[in-house]
Amino acid sequence: QNGGFMGSAFDPWQLTRDPNAADFKLDELSPLPGLSVDRVSARRDLLADVDRQRQDLESTAAVHDMSQRMGEAFSLLIQGGKFREAFDLDRESPAMRDQYGRHAFGQSLLLARRLVEAGIPVVQANMGHMNRWDTHAFNFVQLKDRLLPPLDQGLSTLIADLDERGLLDETLVVVSGEFGRTPLINDRNGGR
Repeated sequence: QNGGFMGSAFDPWQLTRDPNAADFKLDELSPLPGLSVDRVSARRDLLADVDRQRQDLESTAAVHDMSQRMGEAFSLLIQGGKFREAFDLDRESPAMRDQYGRHAFGQSLLLARRLVEAGIPVVQANMGHMNRWDTHAFNFVQLKDRLLPPLDQGLSTLIADLDERGLLDETLVVVSGEFGRTPLINDRNGGR
């Protein structure tokens, strides 16, 4: 779930907190106490001065990558009001949150819709940790009871919500998985 061979410039910003948690917030988007926009701007100016004085370092890919990421971070802190607001799921009605489902995947899809509205061009919502769909045993029970209900609820709500907001025509929704299935069912434990 990173940029792989394309390089770290294509790594996503991964959220590890559950958007369905009652105390969901992202510390990364909240400035530290006493850190105003003016102080962040002054720090950015100081960093730019240091970068100009060390032009020889700027030629290395690692330093250039770090400078680019710091610039993006400063931009989010200073101008990212709409972006930060997207993470405030309490701005949504309880009914809308219920429609998506009060589970991590449903609230992640709601967050994805809010990020699309805020102008973020690419958003990925994962349904749990890696290997969640690896149903080597009890495939049908796991699909029926654990996997398909939140997928169906969240995904169908996302598509309907994007359509109602006029965003579906300009939003590509891709659903994929990495776990292939054989046509044969394992008789011993109902897996595939």
